[in-house]
Amino acid sequence: MVSSIIYSANEIILNEKGETEDFLILDVNPEFERVSGKKASEIIGKKASELCPEFFSANPQFIQICGELAIQGGEKRLERYFEPFRGWYSIQIFQTLSQHFVTIFTDISQERLIAENAELLLNQAGDDFDFQLLCDRALELAGAKYVSFNVFEENGKEFRTVAVSGINKHIQKAINILGFDLNNKQWAEDPQRMEKIQQNALTRFEKLADLTGDRIKPSIIELLCDTFQVGETFVLTIKKGERHLGDFTLMMEKGRTLQNESLLKIFVRQIGLAMDRSAALQKFYKSTRILNETSKIARLGAWEVDLQKNEHFWSEITMEIFEVDENFKPDMSMALRFYPEGEVREHITAFLEAAIENGESYDAELPIITAKGNKKWIRTTGQAEFIKGKCRRIFGTIKDISARKKNELELIEKKELLANITENMTDMVSLADLKGNYTYIANVHTDLGYEKNDLLGKNVLDYVHT
Repeated sequence: MVSSIIYSANEIILNEKGETEDFLILDVNPEFERVSGKKASEIIGKKASELCPEFFSANPQFIQICGELAIQGGEKRLERYFEPFRGWYSIQIFQTLSQHFVTIFTDISQERLIAENAELLLNQAGDDFDFQLLCDRALELAGAKYVSFNVFEENGKEFRTVAVSGINKHIQKAINILGFDLNNKQWAEDPQRMEKIQQNALTRFEKLADLTGDRIKPSIIELLCDTFQVGETFVLTIKKGERHLGDFTLMMEKGRTLQNESLLKIFVRQIGLAMDRSAALQKFYKSTRILNETSKIARLGAWEVDLQKNEHFWSEITMEIFEVDENFKPDMSMALRFYPEGEVREHITAFLEAAIENGESYDAELPIITAKGNKKWIRTTGQAEFIKGKCRRIFGTIKDISARKKNELELIEKKELLANITENMTDMVSLADLKGNYTYIANVHTDLGYEKNDLLGKNVLDYVHT
């Protein structure tokens, strides 16, 4: 977008104290005349404050800046909304002669609008997507009389009118003529409409009826256009790749044509990106909610270390397992301190190092001591993600297995106790499972010439003689 240059040559006016109180306009170029709507003869020789009282009242420092540059030399660039030109301008100011300076105005209104639209759309996501605000913005940019905003279903066929902009009382009257409310109106697939608009980012229709076809009775459309003086109609499509996400129907007042076509095309591209991002975020949030709910049911915690950003993440369940409060900020050294010193800490350290250096995953059962001093057993897993041969992150799961581990340890203790008792008895003691296979043989069996390993796993009936 190339903007025309607006130029003025100026001389500062000093008061008795030698301070700049105003400046005279000595010369302007034709573009200055065109944009201001005044002839050069009406501008040259006039004080700036007389020509633009509102601007200088709102920006008193502007005259001071011009005075400093005209006296001391140098150059400065400002961005201001310049009321006389009805737009945003980049204003370049520099000295030419002592007490003289030049101002060069460059229109940046469109750039500002693009930036504002981008900021607006960055804040749009999920259920908070403000369709009405976007529809109003399209109305403003296009200079249209009425605008409707349609959003397509994921299949790209059915669509819904999510917002309508224009004069409210006219819209209400149009609803009465149509016999249905346009807002949130669900439309079935319309192959003819799609065929008319799908090839172009912007499609012009001489009459609204050329777009609607037989979808709405032509007599009703004609009545609407006559009642509200609707002339040309444009459809501005919103796409992501080849996928049709939505469109704006821009209805112009008779005798008026579309404004800011290039800016509108940029706007809908931005909307397409935002809508695609919003859909992706909704899917992500949904999958995250499902994962979180599943993790809570399974009592399975998650952890992650982003090695590139040096960021650590612990899920809610992980924090519960380690009994830390919600303000706890994990880091690698802090996490390792939950593992008892010595062999256990050496094991987990070795697992992490092997994952980072060699991409080796691990699955281990280890004891920990929580932030509250409680002893627990956990099952911890970890794996690494490499990008271009470098480990970027490690992540895994944590599960509290204290109850299972307690049962296992108690069972081992009972088995050891039983073994100690039976090994010191003179009776022949043996245990068998439900199938009759030996699971335990006391040492005394060797007195009969049997080896314990020969009997274990064998069936009792093989050694019982009848």
